[in-house]
Amino acid sequence: MGVSFLFLFMKHKLLLPLLSFVPLLLTSCDIGSGKKGEYVPRAINLTERIYAGAGKIRVLGADFVSAFNTSISGTLYLLKNAQTDEIAADIEKKITDFFLYAHALSDRHYNYQYFSDENAIEGTTISNLKVLNASYGSELPVQVEPFLYNLLKESYEFSLASEGKFNMFLGNLNSVYEEKLDEIHSDEGRVTALDMAFMDSSDLVFSSFSEAQKERIETLVDSTPKTVDEMNNMLTFDDKTSSITFHRFEGDNNIPVQISLGGNAKGFATEWILDELKEEYPDVTLLINSGFSSIKVIGTRPDGKAWKIRYNNPIYYESMGLLNHAYNTSEVGISNDTEFNLSTSGYYQQYFYEFEDGLFKRRNHIINPMTGYSETFFDQVSVYLNNTGLADMYTTALMNTTSLQEAKALFQKLNEHYQEHDAGLILCYKSKVNDPLTHYEYSLDDYDVLSSYRLPILNMKGGSTYEGDYTDLKGEISSVKSKFKPSFQENYMISENIKDNAFLLQQGDGVSYPDKVLAALGTL
Repeated sequence: MGVSFLFLFMKHKLLLPLLSFVPLLLTSCDIGSGKKGEYVPRAINLTERIYAGAGKIRVLGADFVSAFNTSISGTLYLLKNAQTDEIAADIEKKITDFFLYAHALSDRHYNYQYFSDENAIEGTTISNLKVLNASYGSELPVQVEPFLYNLLKESYEFSLASEGKFNMFLGNLNSVYEEKLDEIHSDEGRVTALDMAFMDSSDLVFSSFSEAQKERIETLVDSTPKTVDEMNNMLTFDDKTSSITFHRFEGDNNIPVQISLGGNAKGFATEWILDELKEEYPDVTLLINSGFSSIKVIGTRPDGKAWKIRYNNPIYYESMGLLNHAYNTSEVGISNDTEFNLSTSGYYQQYFYEFEDGLFKRRNHIINPMTGYSETFFDQVSVYLNNTGLADMYTTALMNTTSLQEAKALFQKLNEHYQEHDAGLILCYKSKVNDPLTHYEYSLDDYDVLSSYRLPILNMKGGSTYEGDYTDLKGEISSVKSKFKPSFQENYMISENIKDNAFLLQQGDGVSYPDKVLAALGTL
C-alpha cells in the first residue's frame, strides 16, 4: 500500500497553504475604465511573519511565528495617474503592521516585545492574551491595548448571546486538537493499518485519538465554562482603564481555564484596519482576503460591474489528492453589486476521520464545547455581514449546530440580538442524491464490497487477499480491493435575501467542469 509514500504525500498537501480554502474571486484583474477614469489593480503583499530578532514586534520563545497561522492577501484598485505609488505603499504598510500587531496581541501561545525601531536593543513587553490567561484566578486586573480590549469584550458578549455555541474559553480543548493535527502532519499520529486502508481507498485523512487524549477531552469538557450561567461571571471589564479581570471558574477541577481567540481575531483585525483605511482613503477600492476565510471589499468596483466569487466545494478540498476524483474545485458562484464581507468556516483544512463502532466520525478544529468534539452536519457555513469579526463568530457558532432548523433559528436569534437586518446566510451540507432533507455522512456503506467483518478487503503482494479483522495482518499490502464509491449531493441552502445572487458555475466561468456536478442550490 506504500505507507511511507502515502504519508509523504499527505504531509506535502496538508502543510501547503490552501490558497483556495474558501471563496475566491473570479474577476479581480480585469478592471479597466470606470466612471472617473482608468483603474489599475495592484496586489498587496503583506508580511506574514514575526521574528525573534528583527522588526518592531518580536516573538519570545520561537524563531518566528506566522501571523494568524494563515495567508493574507489583498488587491488595491488605484485610479491611474491620480493616485500614487506612495499611497499604495502606505496602505500596504499599515495593513501589514496592524496584522502583525493584532496577532501579537491575540496570541495565547507566545509573549512578544515591542521595539521603538528595528535597531533598538531593549523592548517593551506587550500585554497580550497570554498575559491575561496567566492572570486567571488571581483577581488582578490586566490592562491591555484597545484592540484586544474590544476584541475580548465583543467575544464575551457573543459567547453569551450564542449560549456557548461560540465559546471563547476553549483554549485547553483547542490545544488538544492542535497537538493532534500536528501529530498527523509529522507522522506521529495514531494511524493503524485499517486507517491506512481507509485513506488509500477514500483519499480522506484518517487517524484516531489515543485513550489518554479522549480522557483528557472528557476532563476538559467538565472543566470548561459552557452554559450562560457558568460563563456569566468569568470576566470583568473596566472601560476607564481598558483592564480585564479573569475570574476563576469554580468547576475548573484545578485546571486553569484558557481563553482562545483563534475563531475571530483575524476577522476582528480585518474590520479594525479597513475601517481606519476607509476613513483615511474614502475613494479607494480595496479587497482583502484574510486567510481565505473572509473576503471583505471596501469601495465599489471601479468599472461598475458586480464582484463575482467562486465558492469552493469543500468535498474537493478535503481530499489528499492521491485519487483522481471527478469533484469540481467549485460549483457555485456568488455575485455582489456593492462592497461586502463574506466570512466562511469549514472543516477541510484541519480535520481527520476517526473510525469508531463502524462509523466515520469527523474531527476538526471547530469544537462543540458541550461535547469536546466536532459537529458534522455542516461542511461549511458562510455569513454576509458587514462586520468581519462578528461574522466570523456567527459562522463558528453555526458550525456547532446539528440541523437546518437549529442553524436558522440561531441565525435569526443573533440577528435580533445584534439588530442585523440584511445579513445573508449560506449553509452547505451533504445529503442523499435528489433528497436534500436526508443528511448524508461517509460510512462503510459507501464501499462496494466488504469482508465478513464488514471491513475493507486488501490485495496482498503475491496475489492473495486479506479479509480479516486487521488484528492478524501480515505481509506487504498491494492495494485496497474494496472500492469507496460515495453517492451524495452537496447542498447550498441560501437565505431568501441573497438567493438571487447565487448560481451554478458553467463552462467558461473560469472552471473546467467534468460531467458530474455535486452542487444543488436551495433556499432557506
